[in-house]
Amino acid sequence: MKFEKADKKQIDKIVEIELKSFYKWTESKGKEEKNVKELFDEGKKAFLIKQRNAIIGYLFYQIKSKYFHLEVVSLEKKYQGKGLGKKILKELIEKAKKEKCKGMFLEVWAKNFPAIGLYNKFKFVVIEIKKKHYPNKDDKLVMKLEF
Repeated sequence: MKFEKADKKQIDKIVEIELKSFYKWTESKGKEEKNVKELFDEGKKAFLIKQRNAIIGYLFYQIKSKYFHLEVVSLEKKYQGKGLGKKILKELIEKAKKEKCKGMFLEVWAKNFPAIGLYNKFKFVVIEIKKKHYPNKDDKLVMKLEF
């Protein structure tokens, strides 16, 4: 598995991955494109996640106030549950430490129990609950890991 820097030319591929993931929050390709463009426009760093030259996922992050903010990480559904999330998170934590970050923040759908379980294993703690955050009124958890 490797990370490859992404740019706006790959928005279509990122949207395709998002639509193939289990956790999609909007119902149209157009809304997903808008969300991804906003992440680029806000200056977030984007990477494609590749395995054997196949693009299987993507992520966006930024470093702000000495903290690594994992904005989005998404894998196509057929690659979920195979231990890749653990590998991705390990690599991102290592990267954050190399960048001299004090810790990491991430946000996760409150019903994404596999992801929450993974984050708990890495000692992330819930620091905030954003009530009715998603269009379907589900909550979002803000989690933090101190190094």
